[in-house]
Amino acid sequence: EDLWRTPFILHGAELRAVKRGDGLNTDFLAQQRLIITNYETLGAYQRSLLKVDFDVVVFDEAHNLKNPDTLRSRAARALKRSFAIALTGTPVENELFDVWAIYDAIQSRAPRVFGPRASFREEHGGEQGPATLRTRLRYPSNDSTLMRREKADALKDLPEKRYQHHAVEMTALQEEQERIIARQASKRGAFWALAALQKL
Repeated sequence: EDLWRTPFILHGAELRAVKRGDGLNTDFLAQQRLIITNYETLGAYQRSLLKVDFDVVVFDEAHNLKNPDTLRSRAARALKRSFAIALTGTPVENELFDVWAIYDAIQSRAPRVFGPRASFREEHGGEQGPATLRTRLRYPSNDSTLMRREKADALKDLPEKRYQHHAVEMTALQEEQERIIARQASKRGAFWALAALQKL
């Protein structure tokens, strides 16, 4: 349990503390049990981070890797690790190719689920793309490398939502601004009323 209690946050003051010239103190990082960082740091310090041997790498918000040609995606693919997993609420934002990019970032060795990007586009393009992709991933089944959790399933584990209302008086400045916006809305008509709601 101690493994998870003291993560090293590779950001802010901690990042500045391990900087060495234009890189990072990789000997120090290699001794850490758990490192948490962001994609910007991964891209900016990839030369240093590629020298560290990781056991497990977890890419949260993995849709950030959907463009395989960015620094962060290249660094993600190159990290030395025994195992990687990707988590995202939006695996497909623009096209099915997003799935290829995420899988490419987490697969460091053969056998790979997908071949090169050009063959992926050929195999999974057009109207049948989603169906062929499901077949390739053996989804849904226990053999699939893809797991999907529906929002309704996630909500089952959470306690019932309770609302607590705390009335707070507006400041004099807020009251004045509200009066100005309301006056302008009444003079300018219905369309401006919508803009007034935004301003309020």
